[in-house]
Amino acid sequence: MVPFRLAHIFLVLLVFQNTTYTLYRYYATAVLKEQWRPGDVLLAAELLKFTIASAATMFDDSPSDAGSGATKINYLLRNSMELFPPALVYLIMNLLSYVALARISGALFTVFTQLKILSTGLCGAIMLGRTYSWAQWRAMLLVGLGAILVSHVHSMHRQKQQLQRQEEGSGSVLGDAPNNIEGNGTSLQFLIGCGAVILEVSLSGLVTVYFEKVLKSKKTNLSVWDRNVQLSFYSGIMYWMYHFLNGEEGAFFAHWTLSATLLTILCAGGGIVTAFAVKHTDSVIKALTQSMGIVSSLLVEYGCLSGPLNVVNAVGSAIVIMAVVNYVDAQQPQDAEAKRDDPPSRSRSASIDPEMGAVSSSRIQEPGSLMRRHEP
Repeated sequence: MVPFRLAHIFLVLLVFQNTTYTLYRYYATAVLKEQWRPGDVLLAAELLKFTIASAATMFDDSPSDAGSGATKINYLLRNSMELFPPALVYLIMNLLSYVALARISGALFTVFTQLKILSTGLCGAIMLGRTYSWAQWRAMLLVGLGAILVSHVHSMHRQKQQLQRQEEGSGSVLGDAPNNIEGNGTSLQFLIGCGAVILEVSLSGLVTVYFEKVLKSKKTNLSVWDRNVQLSFYSGIMYWMYHFLNGEEGAFFAHWTLSATLLTILCAGGGIVTAFAVKHTDSVIKALTQSMGIVSSLLVEYGCLSGPLNVVNAVGSAIVIMAVVNYVDAQQPQDAEAKRDDPPSRSRSASIDPEMGAVSSSRIQEPGSLMRRHEP
């Protein structure tokens, strides 16, 4: 089982990254009114993540199917097709978000995206054969509902600010996707927008669970750093393609600023931390952590950027926190039962005393034991 402190360090870091990235991106685009493109930040983040992961895996001397030293990168890129599907799905999800936001309101889009935790749970049950208790399903549903309350009020506040700036002649908030209210289009366009965001939510759960399955696979002995090299390689290619598919004009990294650089670092760090969090916990815990990031973003924005805080999103925040605690409490008996069911051979190895000729048992830590808690 993963040490308690190690797993929770990654989860805390993930909450911090989500909160910081969300708020600083909003500050850079809405307050500073910077004109860099989000796609450029994502591309730069993947390039940075590839560089960091490559350096880390080259100096990592732990046993690996990729070998050691500089030859590891060549091996990883030649045997990386497992990570091509997630990169492609991420590209499709980005394109679907633009299709949806062109046909439905940002508030409705935000509500739909909070259902990702349920899609992750369903995909985990189908793809990995996980069994969740009714208490855990209720906790996942409550987290989604609580996040909807928080994010809906938050999104409406952002839209109101955007309309005020447009009326004052400041134009739209750069860096955000186009957003047409559904009342401006036909019923068919509205349905297309809803279908696009529902498909995006479904793909999100699918790709998250698939990535967890690859990370925890016993077929190959590759580290999290190795997998980050493979995923960032294909993701960089996809975001390069995204520049053209989205109809971006001008050169790459146009209007680049210090804020864009800081967001690139945060985004790259978030990708690395997410991989470690999924490796040492599971996809649903990662999704729960992201919901906690929504709550922390609300509180920090209220304190620092005069963000909205009323009864509705306060209740939503309380629901999210209590539901996360309930999920963890419901998981603990399952972990204890799984630990009791583990055969002694998994934690003990037989050794022969050379003098007495007797067989004794000694406690050892097997390679890969850090991932045993949630093996697919």
